[in-house]
Amino acid sequence: MVSEPINNNNNSTDVYTNVIQGKVLLTGNQLPKIIWNQIKILVISNKNEFDIERDLLVTETLPKLQQYFLTQGIYVYFIDCNLNWDFDISKNPYHILRYMKEIQNAYETSTGLFLLNFIGNKYGQIVLPIELSTTDFNNIKNSAADLGKDVKPLERWYVLDDKLSPSVYKLKDPDENSTNVSSRSLSTYDLNTHENLEWNEAYITLVDLFLSVQYEKSNVKSMYDIPLLSSVEMLFNYSTKLSSSGCLNEKSKGNEYFIDTLAGGRLDKIRQEKLKRFRETVINKFSNNDNNDLKNDDNRTILNIPWKDNGDFQSNDSDYQRYLRTLNASIFLRIKSLYERSIDLSILHHLKPSQQILYNENLMHLTYYTKTLTSTCLGLEHFIENNYSFKQWLTLANTTEHYPYMIFGSRASGKTLLSTKIVQYLINTLGKNVQCIIRYVNLTSKSRQLSEIFSSICTQMGLLQNVLVGNIDQQTNRIEYYQTILKNLSKNQKPFILMIDGIEDITLQSQHISCNTFYQTLLQLLPPKVYVILSVGRSIHSSSSYEIPIREMIEKIEKENCLIELPFTSETINLSDLTLFIKSELNLIQRHITDSVIQTLSKSIYQQLDKQSQMFYILRLILNESYLDYLSLEKKKVDSIDFNLDNILNNYIDHCEQKFGSKICSFIFNYISSSQSAISEIELLDILSCNNEFFLEYYSKDLPKYLRFPPSLWIAIKYMLGPLLTERYFDLKVVICWSHSFIRRHMKQKYLKRVEDIRIAHRDIANYFLEAFIESKPLIDMNRNVQIRGDNGRRFILQQPLLYSEVAYNYRR
Repeated sequence: MVSEPINNNNNSTDVYTNVIQGKVLLTGNQLPKIIWNQIKILVISNKNEFDIERDLLVTETLPKLQQYFLTQGIYVYFIDCNLNWDFDISKNPYHILRYMKEIQNAYETSTGLFLLNFIGNKYGQIVLPIELSTTDFNNIKNSAADLGKDVKPLERWYVLDDKLSPSVYKLKDPDENSTNVSSRSLSTYDLNTHENLEWNEAYITLVDLFLSVQYEKSNVKSMYDIPLLSSVEMLFNYSTKLSSSGCLNEKSKGNEYFIDTLAGGRLDKIRQEKLKRFRETVINKFSNNDNNDLKNDDNRTILNIPWKDNGDFQSNDSDYQRYLRTLNASIFLRIKSLYERSIDLSILHHLKPSQQILYNENLMHLTYYTKTLTSTCLGLEHFIENNYSFKQWLTLANTTEHYPYMIFGSRASGKTLLSTKIVQYLINTLGKNVQCIIRYVNLTSKSRQLSEIFSSICTQMGLLQNVLVGNIDQQTNRIEYYQTILKNLSKNQKPFILMIDGIEDITLQSQHISCNTFYQTLLQLLPPKVYVILSVGRSIHSSSSYEIPIREMIEKIEKENCLIELPFTSETINLSDLTLFIKSELNLIQRHITDSVIQTLSKSIYQQLDKQSQMFYILRLILNESYLDYLSLEKKKVDSIDFNLDNILNNYIDHCEQKFGSKICSFIFNYISSSQSAISEIELLDILSCNNEFFLEYYSKDLPKYLRFPPSLWIAIKYMLGPLLTERYFDLKVVICWSHSFIRRHMKQKYLKRVEDIRIAHRDIANYFLEAFIESKPLIDMNRNVQIRGDNGRRFILQQPLLYSEVAYNYRR
């Protein structure tokens, strides 16, 4: 599947201008897709199928791709759902939902290919429905009983949820129902094996029951609405909703061992019929490709291999070796050509290097802006309509000189969301002639200091409409340049919006110029038609290094009442809106709680609004799927939650440790906490793959063939952490870090208290970037008689570039 770039207009000049001037945010325009410096590809196949082909991806295809793209500073990595992962994702539909989110993420953050499907002669395991209506449940139960099936597993695993209207039967999550299904360590190995066998038996019984009713009781109409598809088909169908452009490698084996069979070697006609329809669907989707640039033949590669009569093969057979070489080459060339095609379809190759840098920087901030807009800002409507300071400021800004509008607040108090929503309101109010520039501090590698943000803004302002000022250069006084452009825009009656969110530190120096100087410039009086929104951490105003002119300006801004202090209090937010918000958030994650519990929870939160500045972030943590799972597991009530932030963070950690083990969690948390600013997923997976302690802990019985950290384990932990993590954009790559500094501090206090732990984490990160184990890393444990050396100890980690064009990215490392 190919993630296609989006352009608003065939004219690259128009696209560039609309992005730089912020006009792309106006109604009716579509934001172009970022051409990321990363290719993230999910590999989907049935469990225990295409093992050799997927091994080839790890040992041959990926290293060659990484070596090729390394010179361009592009990361390439495969997320193979089955690599070193003992669980069949088909057998837990909640895992499928997790992989759908991962496919969505890959679609949004990968350039070119984002999904690779392997489809053979096996249809695969059926994915159970998560929900059944009461009518469907009763019909299936009665029909199964008529067929002589055991309905007790159905009654045990599907539980009535009467909090919904109408009520539904919901499948219990096997991971939450059994505490050791996901856990893997020497101490829990036997429990893990037992619980997995227990669930596997229940799964087989349930699938047999559903399929029997569907095919032997055809008069049960409700069964036609329950798809009963394999995981491969479900994920494929989800991907085609995101992108209609395809790239499929299909292999036909032609041997009974490799097709769906029942007990006694009988052909499984039901699954084979499903496979036939699935293949037809695949062919039809690619044959009807709307994109004329992609030839249909390029989207599908069919490779056939002759097999021996006994169903065996020889890895050194010439036909088989030819097949592997062809497969390797076809995937390599397809990924390469699709990336190059994405570049050709974008406007980047029409721009000069300096234009590319500015375009990409602005586009990343605009992309984050559009994502932030999807969140609900409680109290916004009341603020817009009734806040005197904002209404007065807006009236002044339209006609006379005025100060910028400032949003004060502590971390996680809602500054980012409110400033973003205010910009949206201004864009809708000021009309189609408005131009805007948006910056989020520390979102990208070029926005970590106020000085570099100010310089970037000045460069961008020189490209606005009707500025009548020459382009900026190294000799230009940026402060004078900034003020001159604002005056020209005001004189020409061109509304201009500037938003800078997240100013927390202005004490840093840049080229012998203090950030204080730029901050002071931003606080100065503005001409009419210029709307500057600044979101600032309240704590920086108490800094001892604060200059007297800035203090005086802040006092004037406070006197003019051009500010709002966050968080919103109970005067701004009413209880009914809070209750509706909680209900809508629960509906988004398909969680249903009785109205009485929601009312109690709403009242408890409402009472805390005036007491806790981080209450809305706490609410976000509480309404996360993984946290609700934790409460259910601990048999705690949602309406009796302790709103202490440290306790909630500890609950997240406890949940992770219960599921995956404290040792494994500590490895992951320490690497994230120890990275300087953030770390990319491929870097994290590579460093974890070089951690011998992980393999000895997680694979306590048998080590895997290839010493790679299982991507599915990382995905499971990532989605369990939920809002504790956030994304940043460095060097056009998506990197992850703790969402707030207080979370990083909490993690360090819990896991990095000892000097030895700090030393080990920094040593492992340094060894990775120094390529200490680029060839191989021995794994030796004399207690278990394990000695892995040479090629068997390869970790298949990413090589490091000899030179990056951006010093900041090297400095991050």
